[in-house]
Amino acid sequence: MKTADLWTAVEKFVAWVEAAGYASYDPYDLWGTRYGLFARRLYYRKHPLGHLLTAPILAMEVFSP
Repeated sequence: MKTADLWTAVEKFVAWVEAAGYASYDPYDLWGTRYGLFARRLYYRKHPLGHLLTAPILAMEVFSP
């Protein structure tokens, strides 16, 4: 596979994700809920509240997968 083909595939995937959104259709995916998306957004922006809001979801995934 050529590098140009790889970048074309990556660009198509990114365009699809941006069009479809990051919400999940899995009813058990807590990260795909409005709360989870909001918490992750704050976390990735390095907002101090992001750590506090992502902690309960992370704990639930670790202790009750």
